[in-house]
Amino acid sequence: MHDVQNEHDDRGIAIDEVGISDLRYPLVFDDGHIRQQAIADITLTVGLQADRRGTHMSRMIALVHDEIATLTPEELPHTLKRGLTLLDAPSLTLTLTLPLATAVTAPASNLTSWQTHDITLRGPNRSC
Repeated sequence: MHDVQNEHDDRGIAIDEVGISDLRYPLVFDDGHIRQQAIADITLTVGLQADRRGTHMSRMIALVHDEIATLTPEELPHTLKRGLTLLDAPSLTLTLTLPLATAVTAPASNLTSWQTHDITLRGPNRSC
């Protein structure tokens, strides 16, 4: 199959962001205190150089699958750097939104229940 994305584009028009939005993907969130399965809503975009016709969307999905199946927030900067290399892009932005639940104990009754928190992690990265 012909690789249109890697063809040279003579128009000279760079695009700030191109990518995938509203991707729902299962992952494990692990920050060292909480380890929990969740379904994340993901947006992944890259900057497109003026001499490129497109980017590889399947590589974006591969990045999510291979690098974010277990989401460790401390590793996110390294993941973004690997994504820049994989996608050969000058910039990459990853936004993840997911629910996390924590156990809370009522002070008066001492009963435990769950409290859900919607969190968003956003990681922009630019190559140097």
